[in-house]
Amino acid sequence: MNSPRDFDPNAYFHLSHNQDKINFILQYGILAPSTHNTQPWLFDISDRYCEISLNQAKELSFADNKKRNMLISIGCCVENIILVSRYFNIFDSMEILKGPPIVVRIFFNFSNEKTNFNLKHFLNTIQTRQNIRGAFNCLPVSSDVIMQLEKVGLEYKDVGLRIITDQQQMQIVERLTIEGALIASSNPGFRQEMSHWIINNHSKRKEGMPGYSLNVPYPISLILPFLIRRLNLGRITSRLIRKNFSSAKIVVVVTTKGRSAEELIQVGRLSERLMLELQSQKIQTSIAVASVEVDDIRQRLKDKLLISEEPQFIFTAGFTDKIRKFTPRFSVDEKMQQHGL
Repeated sequence: MNSPRDFDPNAYFHLSHNQDKINFILQYGILAPSTHNTQPWLFDISDRYCEISLNQAKELSFADNKKRNMLISIGCCVENIILVSRYFNIFDSMEILKGPPIVVRIFFNFSNEKTNFNLKHFLNTIQTRQNIRGAFNCLPVSSDVIMQLEKVGLEYKDVGLRIITDQQQMQIVERLTIEGALIASSNPGFRQEMSHWIINNHSKRKEGMPGYSLNVPYPISLILPFLIRRLNLGRITSRLIRKNFSSAKIVVVVTTKGRSAEELIQVGRLSERLMLELQSQKIQTSIAVASVEVDDIRQRLKDKLLISEEPQFIFTAGFTDKIRKFTPRFSVDEKMQQHGL
């Protein structure tokens, strides 16, 4: 059985029907990151547009009880679709239907199809993007790259961007990330919920986090759900966070003025674009959002970093030689509304 990542971008030009072309582009959408790899999107398509909606069955009562991360994940999915449709020069517009449920509708125009080679690097990067856990190596991230990210940030409305290179400020984010992770790990409900989304390294499940994505070898991955349910592994998690932040070359914080669904979808869009920009230059990224999951900790983070807006999404970045298997995915067909997986 072919992996959802095994497809050739050039196959698009052999398709004659608009719905088939939209379906093809959605293959990039399903490769977006999501909390616990829940893949909380559902699709519906017509000849002119596709709709991306929240799959209520993927709600996380403890890890994401306000659906904040769900909306950010939808934004990441939307950004992949928009970038690829712009590459094929068929993107027309996007609108957000407030619902409930929240639905993002992307319109396409097939009257002038051609390739935009300035965007070609995104296609391969989307197919190979990973969330790296652990330490980075000592290579620096250049000031030119940072300036490029800041320029990209200006393209997205309703969101702000702070790129941190100062070691003291990075340590502030590290300490508050550890504090947030310890609070989560001490909650039996959170651990029970998370254990459901941990799968062993040879599992056939198409969602969830395999042990290898957490740097866990196969034998331990078999018992990891049990360990997470029964034990508070916060100290181990803290050591991993410390190792990641202490070796990171930059910390990226995406912010908003409020907490509306529209703003959070934009957070996902900008965050995904930034991670793709970095990974296209072989700079790996690691999502680290524990400090923004608890209101009190998020407020302290905001105060200590002197950020006027609300921090919503954080990731670290740096170089690493680590290569691992990709996390699993449902196919586009399995994510259509009628199937609802």
